[in-house]
Amino acid sequence: MDHTSTVYKKELTDLRDTLMHMGGLVESQLKQVKRIVQQQGSVVNAHIALLEQEINRAQISIDFQCTELIAIRQPVGIDLRRVLASMHIINDLERMGDELKKCATWGQELNEHAEMGKMRRASLFSMLEVLETMLALVLTALAREDAAQAQEVFSLDLSLDNFFADTVRAQQAYMNSNPGLSRYCLDIIFMAKSFERVGDHAKNIAEAIGAIISGVDTRHQINQTKQTN
Repeated sequence: MDHTSTVYKKELTDLRDTLMHMGGLVESQLKQVKRIVQQQGSVVNAHIALLEQEINRAQISIDFQCTELIAIRQPVGIDLRRVLASMHIINDLERMGDELKKCATWGQELNEHAEMGKMRRASLFSMLEVLETMLALVLTALAREDAAQAQEVFSLDLSLDNFFADTVRAQQAYMNSNPGLSRYCLDIIFMAKSFERVGDHAKNIAEAIGAIISGVDTRHQINQTKQTN
């Protein structure tokens, strides 16, 4: 193996490692949001904001790495698909970070009101458990380039959608009987919607993993199937 080939392979490895690091930052954000929802953290908002800044820096770094690889190395085949998929994946990870930062703010507002206890947040706990599993699953699948494992995310996304619908119904009913607490019920609904969006981004990453292996973009096919069901 010549020097150029060795350097090229290292650049691809560095890209993958930076991408996995960015995914780990999002996982850390999710854990901090869980602490807020469980009323275990009062000063984690600042930590989440710092994590978001790290995520943004990682996005810029990876975007630059991808641009350089395409311009200088001119990858083809699966290497090109890896680079192009990385450019899609970092956008999904960055948007996850944005949604989780918003959730931290809403969660802190909830913690200011004693009546919005754990019983009112039960569906949020359920959604967070699903999200943790989805994110860990899709990041493992990304590291292994395992399209079959990535596919498991789609059934979990359906569970997440069901929890979201249950949350909206429950909070609407509670607001009808407790109009004075509507603001806090809306915070829960907004958080649940953000969790649902995070799940959608995890699903997008799973689709990108499949495209790396197969070379086929299945995004519209999967969305059409979901709408039909």
